[in-house]
Amino acid sequence: MMLTIKAATNHQEAVAEFQDALRHVFWDMLRQRLLGKPTQLLDFEQVRERLHLREQQSVGLREVPLSHIIGSVGRATEFSRSFLPKREDMRDRWSKVYELATTVEGLEPIEVYKICDSYFVVDGNHRVSVAHRLQSQSIEARVIEWTTPVCLNPDSTLSDLDREATGWDE
Repeated sequence: MMLTIKAATNHQEAVAEFQDALRHVFWDMLRQRLLGKPTQLLDFEQVRERLHLREQQSVGLREVPLSHIIGSVGRATEFSRSFLPKREDMRDRWSKVYELATTVEGLEPIEVYKICDSYFVVDGNHRVSVAHRLQSQSIEARVIEWTTPVCLNPDSTLSDLDREATGWDE
């Protein structure tokens, strides 16, 4: 009986955390805009095209600073740059990940692409969002590094890439 009560409490807490995160996304994006910081995640495919990325190599399992995760592969519109969820229909999945994150087992490593010191989530967007919500500083990830002469930083935007890549020849 105690296990059932604990599970229900964890689920209620997870749903409440999601709702709170969803309520804060607008204000977080407004604050970022006022500070002159990007509000949207970068889409990896757009970055790959602009930087003409072709070479990659696996560098294994690493601790990745959450503040250096600036984009996503295929899900850039679903989260803010601070990895707050943007849509109500994400509640069930996000809440389940939150519940797992707060157990002894914790979360599986995510998978990311690395460009210089910046990262793009291949698999694990909800885990990154929950880790941010839990105020973690880093997350364990399987890292695949892409080679490029143009580096990104945590505040990079597509416009920055366009300016830096201008004149760069394939």
